[in-house]
Amino acid sequence: MKTVSVVPTINDYSARSYPVADICDYLKLCGRYDKLPLPDSDQMGITMDNACNYMGFVADCEGDVTLDINIYIDQNKDKSMCARYFSIYVDGVKQPGRPYIIGASKEHTDCTLTLASGLEKGKHLIEVYRQNEPLKGAMILKSINMKGVPLIEKPADKDLYIEFVGDSITAGYGNLAVKGVENPGHAKNSDATSTYAFLTAQALNADISVLCRSGMGFSLKSIPFDDYYTQTCLVARPGKKYVSTREPDIVVINLGTNDNVRTDISEITEYTQKAIKTVRDFYPNCKIVWAYGLMGIHIEKEIKAGLEKCGGEANNIYYCQLKTDYSGGGGHTSATGHIEGAKDLTKFLKIKGLV
Repeated sequence: MKTVSVVPTINDYSARSYPVADICDYLKLCGRYDKLPLPDSDQMGITMDNACNYMGFVADCEGDVTLDINIYIDQNKDKSMCARYFSIYVDGVKQPGRPYIIGASKEHTDCTLTLASGLEKGKHLIEVYRQNEPLKGAMILKSINMKGVPLIEKPADKDLYIEFVGDSITAGYGNLAVKGVENPGHAKNSDATSTYAFLTAQALNADISVLCRSGMGFSLKSIPFDDYYTQTCLVARPGKKYVSTREPDIVVINLGTNDNVRTDISEITEYTQKAIKTVRDFYPNCKIVWAYGLMGIHIEKEIKAGLEKCGGEANNIYYCQLKTDYSGGGGHTSATGHIEGAKDLTKFLKIKGLV
């Protein structure tokens, strides 16, 4: 298959491989991402570290469309822990199953993900979301392979853009499992595209960016919120400062579960204010909604006090309580609980006139 860095102007439906970094103008990318050199190569790739990271494109093609990906293992030495699952849509229809890739126990592994099969000749919309959080391992998108050409008419930005910030709940930890299941945090048991966050974005026809990490808190000194929130890619480029290219209309923060058990409660109100400031330093005009309760409301009083000290609803800062659900793997929220959470959050955003 011929690799080309420039998209041909005439489509003869030949089999070609298009380096992702070379055709960014043809791609819609949502969520935090970065260009990164591929190992042992002068070619660049695009990171896809975060849960719900999105890539979409329109192509005039036929047959199969595949995506070459370089994955690498970091803290998870067991290769079975480093599976990456995906939600794939073709012409607006979600494809069945949960396509995934898995690497060998070495630093870097090249894999190929099938995005579409047996397409009729013509124009097609291809969309792919990453299902798992960054701690399941980093990956770099290398090349799109097809018989045809990507078109410059990439998917348009939606009118509404929402960023979600959270912990294992937002990552979908154990939401495909039940209480008592072995290894609930395994990638096969977790799907961020089945969470309250993704489902809310779908219900509102919004573009989505997700920044989440299991064990995350906003007051934990071991994982400073400022350091985490200001990074571009937690795994692929730790320390690389994030530069915003699109301000979200709404930032939803779902944090507090880990803070409840790991922080002096008397400090919660102060740290709530610091978290709000960190977000507003990036996005001065966004509306902020603190959504809390899917795994209990133990520090609700302290969080609400912090929001009020930041100006509350008069300053476009809101609090939304979600129903508690512990029926998923590891006592986390189940897929059913996330559906209810999405309904509650969607209703709240509409009632408050935020959408």
